[in-house]
Amino acid sequence: MPLSSKVRDRCRTYLGTDEHRPKQIWKRLPRDTELGPVLTVSGLKLEIDEEYVAAVRAANLEIGGDALPGDPYPGG
Repeated sequence: MPLSSKVRDRCRTYLGTDEHRPKQIWKRLPRDTELGPVLTVSGLKLEIDEEYVAAVRAANLEIGGDALPGDPYPGG
C-alpha cells in the first residue's frame, strides 16, 4: 500500500543527508508504545545503542504520565 505524503514527510526527517526518500516502512506503532533497549518490529529485532537508552527511558516516562513523582513544592 502506498504511503501518504504526510507519512513520507515525517519519515524523511529521520533520514541522513545522503538518503533522499524512505524505501519502506515496517510498521506504524501507537504513540504510547513503550520502548526498550531491544524493540521488535514486524519480526525484526532492533537494538538501541547504549548512548540512547537514557533518552528512550525518558520518553517512556513521558508517555506513562503517572511514572513521575509529584512536585514536592506545588504552587511555588
